[in-house]
Amino acid sequence: MKFKIITYIVLFSILAACGSTTKMTATWRASDQGASFKKIAVIGIAKNADARKIVEGLVEQKLIAAGIKAVAALEFLPPNATKDNIPPEVVKQLLLVEGFDAVLTISLLGKEDTRRYVPGSVVYAPYYGTSFYDYYGQMNNYMYSTGYTTGSVYFFLESNIFKYPGGELVWSGQSESYDVTDLENSAEMFSSVLVKEIIGSKVLVP
Repeated sequence: MKFKIITYIVLFSILAACGSTTKMTATWRASDQGASFKKIAVIGIAKNADARKIVEGLVEQKLIAAGIKAVAALEFLPPNATKDNIPPEVVKQLLLVEGFDAVLTISLLGKEDTRRYVPGSVVYAPYYGTSFYDYYGQMNNYMYSTGYTTGSVYFFLESNIFKYPGGELVWSGQSESYDVTDLENSAEMFSSVLVKEIIGSKVLVP
């Protein structure tokens, strides 16, 4: 029984390791001094409402766990909010009413899909000296390799922290996520890497 449990744990670890991977590729900060804010708005700039909800919520949770008061924008902005249907002036007023003194924005810079399908192939390795009467036996010498997909889906995101209402940029970071196959797992990885960078480098001080 113990052997089975250990085996399941090992298999789970291997499968988890094969999931989405996120890394910070570039960062910039206005000052070496960490900033402390009373309330930060987390705004995901995306047309996909589900993706925005998941990312905003996870970043909010992890910032709160680190001692930073954060609020996901979906709590005060509708899911379909864009600059086309909600003017920036309205967003600014909402941020003031809610008492935010900083804004963390997350936006998609680009996406690249390098996946391609490699078809299977048939290899024939005959046994020399096989007679005509062993013809049917030769069929066993055909070996088929199944097709497979190689490559990854890459997402490039940019995250910025601004003071509010002044609008000064405090910190900016770009990240790369690849092997993206599941939205929730990928968002979990991204939010963990982002918040770890922000807190670990003391950009934000609880």
